[in-house]
Amino acid sequence: MTIADPRALLNDFHDSRNRFNIFTHERLLDYRKIAQLLEKQGSQPLPVELIELSDTADTIDTIAPFEAEFPAPDHAKHYTFKRRMVRTRPLALYRLRDVTLRIARNAQRRWRIEFYLFDKQKRLINGLFFGARPQWVEPTVSLPGTTAFIDDFFAGTNISHLLFDKYPRAYWAGEKTSPDRYALFKSHSYAEALYARCGDTLIGLLPLVSDGGIHFEELILCQNSFGGLIHPGHAGSAIHRAAWHSLRAALGIGQSQRQPEKRIFIDRQSAKGRRVKNWNTIAQRMENAGILLTDPGQHDFEAQVDIFKNCRVIAGVHGAGLTNMIFMPPGGTVIEILPACYGTQTYWWMAHLLGHDYRAIVVDDDANTQVDPDRWTHDNLFGRHDVIMHSAQADRLMRLVDRKPL
Repeated sequence: MTIADPRALLNDFHDSRNRFNIFTHERLLDYRKIAQLLEKQGSQPLPVELIELSDTADTIDTIAPFEAEFPAPDHAKHYTFKRRMVRTRPLALYRLRDVTLRIARNAQRRWRIEFYLFDKQKRLINGLFFGARPQWVEPTVSLPGTTAFIDDFFAGTNISHLLFDKYPRAYWAGEKTSPDRYALFKSHSYAEALYARCGDTLIGLLPLVSDGGIHFEELILCQNSFGGLIHPGHAGSAIHRAAWHSLRAALGIGQSQRQPEKRIFIDRQSAKGRRVKNWNTIAQRMENAGILLTDPGQHDFEAQVDIFKNCRVIAGVHGAGLTNMIFMPPGGTVIEILPACYGTQTYWWMAHLLGHDYRAIVVDDDANTQVDPDRWTHDNLFGRHDVIMHSAQADRLMRLVDRKPL
């Protein structure tokens, strides 16, 4: 890969991460290495004075590495199930004082944010940035007290990233400090309702400064907010599990003595990809069997919790709607419809960690993409393809939905 524009290093980040050594030993971005790479590729890096993370941040807490092996589901051969072992690196929670966060919008990617953290002497804190064009600007907004920054470069409104990545960071920060507020780049009604239910204040930074600097009197942040996206964030760690337990307790999930009976299929026909092409046929079969069809995106936070906390089966095509398994009482069943050419381990891993039975059905996409699951590599472009459920796959879905919980 040739980097004609330094922003290409950001836009093609996953490729850059795999091909180039641009990290510190903490797996955070190293601007010295990025500058050397840019020079080698014929692009002039911006001059900036650096200070090392260890010289400016206090380490509040650390999480030990986590390792677990999850069994692949029966009767489902998919490339994502090749990675059965989950291994996470150590993770740190930091406190910094008198710092400025430089935010820069990336015109080529709507929700790709560049961000750079500078100390009071206008030095870039090496490792605490995401991008390749660090430029100091005088802050136009100053936040007093303590702010816990819980976001990363994926600044969209996807609830899977909100609940599996960002909320555990907030929980960790709240357990170890007493933040006055929690901060995302872009807040939204679902996230605000979630944090209000937990008695916390959530703010969006982009409405304050869409391209510029914000000064923080004290900033709490998690190591995996930087250095690229880790999703699900530090899966399986003690903090992850404690965060979910705390959230479920706050929402009263699993406290009912009644056995949940609701069976739900996630309707994503309004999405931009992974819609079921033969939806009318499949939907009719499910409705005839008493299965509730619901599009979570049409409901607010409280309504989604109410729908799924009385549920024993969640089924649906791979997508953020399956995140609602977090609101299902333990011991439920998650059935993921996986396009043969697209998927991640997220819902497989999360189902096991939440105490649910996980099943998968692999289906074709509407382009009839031919896939060798032993050799196929992930490509986000295939996430835009729609899927087709053949009659045999629909039959298997109905059998799995009718299964009694383990």
